[in-house]
Parts: sequence; C-alpha cells; structure tokens
Amino acid sequence: MAIVRGNTAGGGQQAANLNWNHNNISTGSGILPVFTNVIAAGAVTRVTYAGQDLILKQTYITHAFGTIGEIKLWFLVGPPTGINVVQLTHTGGQGIVGISVDYNGVDQGNPFGTIKGLHQWILNSGPALLSEDLSTANTWMCVDAAVNGRLNAFPLNLIEGAGQTSLNRQSAGALPNNTTSIEVSDEASVGGTTTMSWTGMDNVDHWGHLAAPLRPAVSARGRAVKYFFPFWNAAPKLFDANGKIVSISDIQKDVWVEAQGLGMPTAENPASFIEDPSRSKIIEVNATQVSARIKTNKNQFAEVLVSRVAAGS
Repeated sequence: MAIVRGNTAGGGQQAANLNWNHNNISTGSGILPVFTNVIAAGAVTRVTYAGQDLILKQTYITHAFGTIGEIKLWFLVGPPTGINVVQLTHTGGQGIVGISVDYNGVDQGNPFGTIKGLHQWILNSGPALLSEDLSTANTWMCVDAAVNGRLNAFPLNLIEGAGQTSLNRQSAGALPNNTTSIEVSDEASVGGTTTMSWTGMDNVDHWGHLAAPLRPAVSARGRAVKYFFPFWNAAPKLFDANGKIVSISDIQKDVWVEAQGLGMPTAENPASFIEDPSRSKIIEVNATQVSARIKTNKNQFAEVLVSRVAAGS
C-alpha cells in the first residue's frame, strides 16, 4: 500500500503555548507527525490534535546559552479528519516553531523505522551539510525536519537534498533575540537506503536534523478472498465477505475462494494464496438457474467444489 501525503501546516512564536490549524485529509491508516523545535527554555511538554494527545517519539537536546534547546518528533495514528487545532504546551522560549503533516497508508501498529538525527549549538560554526542515511524499503516514505537559528540575524534558508520535496518552513524570533526556523521535507523510498540531507548551515549558531522513515500499511491478507465455502455444511453454499449467500447467477470468475474447514489447523503460514491448500482462484463459471460448475486453478480444490456446489442448491 502506497503512502500518500495530505496537508501540512505550522507556526512559530516567542510566547507560550503555540497552536495552529491543521486540515487532516488522511483517513485510511492515517498518521499525523508533528516536528517541534525550541532554541532556549520553554521545552514542549505536550502536543495535542483535536484534543487528543500525540505520542513523543524522539528527542534531541542541546544546551544553548546556559539553557536547553530541543528538537522533537510527535505523532498520532488515526487522527480525526477535518480542520483541527494542533496545540503545543510550553512556558515560552526564545523561538518556538512547529510543523505538522498528515499521511495516508501508514502502518498503524508500527509506523516508524529507525529514526536518526542530532541537535547541536556552537557559535557561528554550523556544518555545511546535514545528512542522515535511513534504512528503508521500497514504498516507504521518509519525512524529516531541519532546524537552524542565529543569535543576531534571521535564520538562513536551507536547501533540501536531491529527491526531497520541501513541504513547509516556519520561523520565530525577533532581533536581537534568538531566531530560529524549521523546514520539513519528504522523499519516497525506492530501496534499502534513503538519504535525507540539507545544505546552507554555514555561520549558524544552532542546528538540528531529525529524519524518520514511515512504514506502509499492509493490507489484511484475508481481504483478497471474495467467496467462502464451508466445507462441512450440509447444504453447500458460497458466502461473500459479508456473510451473505452468493446467488448462482452472481458467481464471478477471476476471484479467490476459500474452503473453510478443509483441513486440520496448522501453524504453517503459506507465503501466498497459490501455496495455500485452502484457497483457489475461480477461472471459469458455467451456471444455470439451478446449478453451477466451477473450474479453479487447483484440481484438488476444483473436485471439492464441483462435487459439492455444482450438484445443486
């Protein structure tokens, strides 16, 4: 299942308790990641969306000017749809910024791969490159946030790496106080490693990078089966996925059927429907008003269905 991006939003300020509106359009296996950054003081202690608490997934901390700065990743699976408030709880600080983005088609039980990142502060000596190599797989989606700030000037605009799509940029702070910005991008994975990077960090006082790979949702294996056949039923019938009897005239070909109760319970887990002895694909249907002859891609399975279903009902 492919991961699809929805909307992004964000905000920035130097006062306490930052909030902004986010319009979530991701309804199927959705997730809402929120990246937050604080230069100094006022650590973000809670994030909610539509009143629901997000889970804190990752934190990187640095000491700046004798106080603590941070970059964090929060998330909520199955977020409510529509326009709702993202609320950051904190006491205020010298630059508070945050960005939210929703995705569709993400594994709800185990949404993240291995997250990488850093957060540092050294006066006027930001690195020329922020880069993280993420362990990924085909169809995964990587989302990252880069943060940068300056003591007596507005933050520089960073440049995302090749293959990444810049999604949002938020800034906070006013001279001569600390100023900061956060920028978020994403990149679809096509192999075992996905590199997320940013350039333009020269002469930056404080910087950070947090990159997270998202796992795609896996469709339930049984959903591919259209018909079910209770093997020991005295009056043999085909049932659909909703438990309704399938009329003889409505039986379709090129779909999968499962014989329930065909064999003894086993701990084996077939790698595919083709290897599963209880499942077969219907490749031909010859039906009359009172009976149906069904041909499948497995002779043994076909004999069972022909002898029990095609005989009547």
